[in-house]
Amino acid sequence: MIEDDEGSTTANETVLWARERMNRFKADQSDWRTQSKEAFALVAGDQWDETVRNELETDNRPVFTFNRVAGFIRGICGLETATRNSATVYGREISDSGTADVKNAAIKYVRESCDADDEESDAFTDMLICGMGWTETLFTTEEDPEGQLVIERVDPLHMSWDTAARKRGLADRRWCARTKWLPYDVIEDVWGKEKADILRASATTDTQFLDEAAGTIHDATDARNYDSEGGNVKNNQNIPVVQFQYVQTAWFYRIQNPLTGAVEDVTSEEFDKLENLLETQGITLDGVKFKRREYRQLIYSGCTELEDGALPCQGFTLNPITGVRDRNNGTWYGFIRDLQDPQRWINKFFSSMADVVASQAKGGLLAEADAFVDKGSAEDDWSNPRSIVWLKRDGLQKVKERTSAGVPAGLNQLLDFTVSSLPNVAGVNLEFLGMASREQPGVLEHQRKQAAIATLGVFFNALRLYRKQQTRVLLQLIDEFISDGRLIRIVGKKDAKYVALSKSPGSLKYDIVVDEAPTSPDQKERTWGALVQILPIAANMGLPIPPQVIEYAPFPQALIDDWLAFASGEGGLPPQVRAKIQQLEEQVQALGKENQTLKSKQQESMAKLQIDQAESQQKMALQKEQQAGDYQLKIIELQATLELKRMELEADMLLEQHKARMQMALQRESQGAQLAMQGEQQGKDNENRETETSASAQTLQALTAIMDKLVTMQSASKTITDGKGRSFTVKSGE
Repeated sequence: MIEDDEGSTTANETVLWARERMNRFKADQSDWRTQSKEAFALVAGDQWDETVRNELETDNRPVFTFNRVAGFIRGICGLETATRNSATVYGREISDSGTADVKNAAIKYVRESCDADDEESDAFTDMLICGMGWTETLFTTEEDPEGQLVIERVDPLHMSWDTAARKRGLADRRWCARTKWLPYDVIEDVWGKEKADILRASATTDTQFLDEAAGTIHDATDARNYDSEGGNVKNNQNIPVVQFQYVQTAWFYRIQNPLTGAVEDVTSEEFDKLENLLETQGITLDGVKFKRREYRQLIYSGCTELEDGALPCQGFTLNPITGVRDRNNGTWYGFIRDLQDPQRWINKFFSSMADVVASQAKGGLLAEADAFVDKGSAEDDWSNPRSIVWLKRDGLQKVKERTSAGVPAGLNQLLDFTVSSLPNVAGVNLEFLGMASREQPGVLEHQRKQAAIATLGVFFNALRLYRKQQTRVLLQLIDEFISDGRLIRIVGKKDAKYVALSKSPGSLKYDIVVDEAPTSPDQKERTWGALVQILPIAANMGLPIPPQVIEYAPFPQALIDDWLAFASGEGGLPPQVRAKIQQLEEQVQALGKENQTLKSKQQESMAKLQIDQAESQQKMALQKEQQAGDYQLKIIELQATLELKRMELEADMLLEQHKARMQMALQRESQGAQLAMQGEQQGKDNENRETETSASAQTLQALTAIMDKLVTMQSASKTITDGKGRSFTVKSGE
């Protein structure tokens, strides 16, 4: 896209940019368009090349068409109908569960009101045939003045897309477009007379769409719209209008709405307008600037822009179902492309065999000219068993029966190969189509059907991806267009209720899960088959059986509804009885309210008694704790006194021991002084005295430390903590 310094584009530049993309698509996908048309013709039964058909018909040769591919397509589409999927929304937070239920009900309401399942089944069929199926989700007021959302199928040959996209579902595409052929009066009603006059003035057919224009069916009633001279079409001519959706990166602001308080994302232009408006009122608008994808839609015809603006959702409203990727050609193909050659071979083989059989000799004679008496009567009477054919003499040797060429060798093997070629190439066996004529167990046949379904997984997986993409867009369009307070029905576990559909505050996050719908015929059949086996066992075990199991029975829906009504006690009762039951229920509700009032008063009195009991118990507990604290204090004081007495006794014992040692030392010194006889003995006695003196000094030092400790304890106080965490100070001697 051509951008200026500020990132904006002019209208003409945008149209030129879009036309360039469309021309590139037409050049890249011209082969795909041709193959798609052939595929649609093949399924419709037009399976012969026109030149070959004309040659065979000119030679009076048979031209047979055995359309077997249509049976395969119908079988796969029937499987899709029987196992339809549904998208369910789950909130990512616990507080979003209620909102998610409303969104699921809104999705169901929108889809049922526009027959979305049928439209998507048609798009799925298109994907099987040509590789691309498309739908559009749009808001319209044509049928409902309040407006409704519609999901409609789009012809894949009217679509164009980004050929650089490679992901399934074209998830990475940057643009896609739909071409519509509209008359001038519709253009004038939608986009105004000025735009219509501009297109009338050009009055030329866009060269981009000449092939589509050539393929349109001529309507003889439009003869009045042609000019008598130049043959140009007048005002009501259908002209191509391109609905071009594209994505670009733009600046946004995340702000808090000053009126609602909700967090919203606005464009730069909208932010500037709001900021200027609020500044005049003295309010400062703050926001966080960020870049984000912006999805836009351009509508143009020729080089004239009719409309250009942002889409009301973060996504394309045109959504594809893609088939199998052709990596080299950058295209997508469907189920039919592999079957085109086998189908044409079947037609040509049987037509050729019919021609061979028809042209071979079937009896007849080889005779000489003079073999019969009368050649004319011989030709007439030869095949008549009652007539006599007269021959000349020796004429029998001149007549010989003509022999047939017989069946060519290997024809039976070729016939078997031809018949089995389609199932072998498609990967879909005859059990899937219900055409297997051999006798085989039911379990084996079911397994072969499942194997055939597994080969089709790529197509059904594409449908699941489409439902996720389409549901994301649908949720945003629901919040944007129909969240106006209209009532929708929510079916709960017990009953149904109606709620008003309103806008969700802020941007809620959801998880989208695609699973088989519980109301699909195949799902109901499998569930009912399992219930038939489980219910007798549950009844024998005494387990209660909920009446909701009847919803999975293969019965008409009206019968199921009546059955559930009877089970709930509402069906089959006269209006008078129902009124009486309702009156009794109202009386029961009134009595229940009175009973509830009495219970509340009784609960209040019981609560007061409980409070009084709690207060008395608390007071008693405090008294017990206080008494226990005094007793603990006395125990601590007694323990301190005993400790002091023990230490005093230890000090007295050490003092007595010291006195005894001193007396013994004195005695030894006196005896040593008197009895010292030798110098060596005296030296030893001196060493002993030094040792004893040192020990006495140490004993005296220890005794001094004990006396100091006693003095300190007598003059100091001691802090003791009891088991309740309380602290007490005990002085020495207490």
